[in-house]
Amino acid sequence: MDTESVGAIVFIVLLGLVLYFERKKISLQKILFPLVYLVMYRTEFGIKLMDRTAKRFPRLLKWLAYAGIIVGFIGMALLMALLFQNLYDLFTKPEAVSGVGVVLPIKAKGVFFVPFFYWVTSIFILAVVHEFSHGVISRVYGIRVKSSGLAFLSVLIPIIPAAFVEPDENALQKRPYREQLSVFAAGPFSNMIVAFAVLLMLIFAVSPIVGKMVDFRGATIVAYGGNETAPVELAGIKEGETILAINGTQIRVVEDLSAEMAKHKPLDTIPITTDWGNYLVTLGRHPANESMPYLGVTLEQHYVYRGWFESHEFTANAILWVTGMPERVGWQLSYPVRGYGLGLLFWVYLLNIGIGMFNLIPIGPIDGGRMIQLPLRKILGRERGDKAWKYISMATLLLVLASVAFAFL
Repeated sequence: MDTESVGAIVFIVLLGLVLYFERKKISLQKILFPLVYLVMYRTEFGIKLMDRTAKRFPRLLKWLAYAGIIVGFIGMALLMALLFQNLYDLFTKPEAVSGVGVVLPIKAKGVFFVPFFYWVTSIFILAVVHEFSHGVISRVYGIRVKSSGLAFLSVLIPIIPAAFVEPDENALQKRPYREQLSVFAAGPFSNMIVAFAVLLMLIFAVSPIVGKMVDFRGATIVAYGGNETAPVELAGIKEGETILAINGTQIRVVEDLSAEMAKHKPLDTIPITTDWGNYLVTLGRHPANESMPYLGVTLEQHYVYRGWFESHEFTANAILWVTGMPERVGWQLSYPVRGYGLGLLFWVYLLNIGIGMFNLIPIGPIDGGRMIQLPLRKILGRERGDKAWKYISMATLLLVLASVAFAFL
């Protein structure tokens, strides 16, 4: 059993023990109990910090909140357009893949896999940022925050960490629509801001740091791919060998290999140099596109540590666990390392932008649903607006479920 699986088991066991001993402080929201339910551990943690933040930057926070409303509705419209387009593609294009998936630390069809430690840390960070922002904007407008705390979405057992704040709902509903919208939009908008800040960090700080730490030296063959014998296997290249050059061109990062392969076509015979020897490989046809050449391998970036880091491998590994190993190419950020080579910062960026944006979908009680409810009330009146809101929520939920179902087919 690998480290990630052991970590997941230990996490679930410890979480279960903590919740058991603190059971007097928790409450349950029964969704499909006992199959699906929400465990809520209420505290007042962070509320004083919300107050201080709101009092220190009230004008800036109000302007950011207004920007969040605009960005939120634009994002909502974009997401709905993408959902409809994706569903249309799924029905009309055999090669189309679902744009909606469940994010879990489990390798399974239909699941967007994130290694466990990255998953639990990233989810916790994005949840705290999201909920803290709801609380701060509530306090900016003088709305009392009754409690805050941790929550865990449970599927039989508590597994998915979350956070929450509870503004005074009666006071919130009495505020002008603009202020209510500001509170609702604050969570998703804060996730987008964090994602953008982390992306800038990856581009302008992490890449130079990693560049001082490691030398990229080729692409290691992790496994053969496909159902048929891989072209490299036919040539005698073994799993574990590192490709150093193709057709005389040095391969430093995986992108170099992709660029060199793009110069060739299926059935070309090319010389490949690895750390074990020289080979002649006749390229195959790519299963997804027969006009493209195919080596038939899964690759992983090969690297060695430089200087001080060479003799301090534990420290270097810890740094790379956080940073990953991005290689800056022009203004783009690419990741030559697959799977575990993607560091915590990358997952914090990706999940903040993905899950933050998903919260803008107009479904019932989530942020997007509450945002769309207010203009519907204003345009149609409270009763007709709420009726339209329910229809929109149900239609959007069915759209999302249909996309998720396709992912498992």
